[in-house]
Amino acid sequence: MFASAILSRRVYTDTSGSYYEIPVLHTNEGYLDQLIDYVIANRTKSTTWKRKLVYAVQLLMEYMHANPQERNTELLFLNFASKLQKGTFDPTTGHDPSRLGWVARSPDDAQQIINRLSDFLLWLSKTNPDLASFGRSGPLSASDKAVAACAQTYRRNFSLLGHLWKPPAESTDPIKRSFIKRGPKVQGEPPAFPDDRFDELLDRGFKVGDRVNYRNQAITLLMHGAGFRISEPMHLYVGDVTRDPTNYLRALVKLHHPTQGDAPLDLLNERGTPVRCKRDVYLQQKFGLAPRTDLMSKREAGWKGVVLDERYYMRPYWFKPGYAEQFMYAWTKYMEEVADIPLKLRRHPFAFINIDREPKGAIYSLAKFETSHGRACERIGLVVAKRLGTTPHGHRHAYGRRLALAGFDSNFIKKCMHHSTEKSQEVYTGLTAQETMVELQAGFERMQTR
Repeated sequence: MFASAILSRRVYTDTSGSYYEIPVLHTNEGYLDQLIDYVIANRTKSTTWKRKLVYAVQLLMEYMHANPQERNTELLFLNFASKLQKGTFDPTTGHDPSRLGWVARSPDDAQQIINRLSDFLLWLSKTNPDLASFGRSGPLSASDKAVAACAQTYRRNFSLLGHLWKPPAESTDPIKRSFIKRGPKVQGEPPAFPDDRFDELLDRGFKVGDRVNYRNQAITLLMHGAGFRISEPMHLYVGDVTRDPTNYLRALVKLHHPTQGDAPLDLLNERGTPVRCKRDVYLQQKFGLAPRTDLMSKREAGWKGVVLDERYYMRPYWFKPGYAEQFMYAWTKYMEEVADIPLKLRRHPFAFINIDREPKGAIYSLAKFETSHGRACERIGLVVAKRLGTTPHGHRHAYGRRLALAGFDSNFIKKCMHHSTEKSQEVYTGLTAQETMVELQAGFERMQTR
């Protein structure tokens, strides 16, 4: 019986002490070495991308072991793609003799799995043409050989599988269609947090009895007032926030790139001189830590390809000046709480930490913030759902919609939201159904007066 698990492991690529912490696929026969090589080759990709890739390979391996009689690899590919979208249960009896237990996936989800596998197999066919373990000596496991054989077949029949399995992005040729049937396009409501409930969320949602959660107020203000993603504030260091020299009541925030941002100057060399370095070097040398983008634990926090304002940090563009003052007040109260946590419990430079829960002083996780944010919404009577904009990312949507409704042009919105292209903002600035009806009514009235 085939068994597999996705694990987090440290991988050393040479005799030095540095390593990569990555997701790996472990089967009955050991680790899938070639997948480890591919993940390391794409080490600059996000942790989420790596996890999804390993999961896609796990699905293919499970399907291959559930269908050992299928010798035609091309047919195996196409059947695998079909079962991703249709599921493996008999619709009349509910039975699944393969014991895969797959439920039907959406066309988009299935196609993403196919795309990840296609890229991996094509890479493997080019780097590993002779079924020799790439970058290693010694025999391949049966799982490695099976995946390598798939890669050879994929490359040999790319003219067929490359078009049926993974269609060209801009192809209009009906012969080069995808085997995955595309789902209907949906123009949904922009899931923005309701602006008229934001002050209530800050004042009542993040308050339990007489206890105010200033930490979560500060994080939420960065998202709602300045449009940051939920993961971005998690990279702040304590020293990244100061008072604005032009207005003492406002905050001056510099959100540095998690690896390339300038590090604090409290790392000293053997002569006692401050070392000027980037944040990845600073974390490793002073604390023995990797950046949060490279962690595989609850401390992980992502970082998308934002456009920075300076070298190498971005600043918040507060929608209204009052948000900068509110943030400074919440930050100051929060820093008073941080000061009560002994330094020996804060063996890292990150600003947002556990205050009340154990382990005190530890890096604050995204999952804990999401839970706390959801409870704050429920305290003021809001239902927590992505479609309602009441999850943390709804604040970024609210920020983008506010900019659009204020009449700012797309290039200005791009700068405020730190997007690389104007097209990126479309998902944040679309009209709701109600706003569309209002615009149509206004257009009709204009026609009537002509």
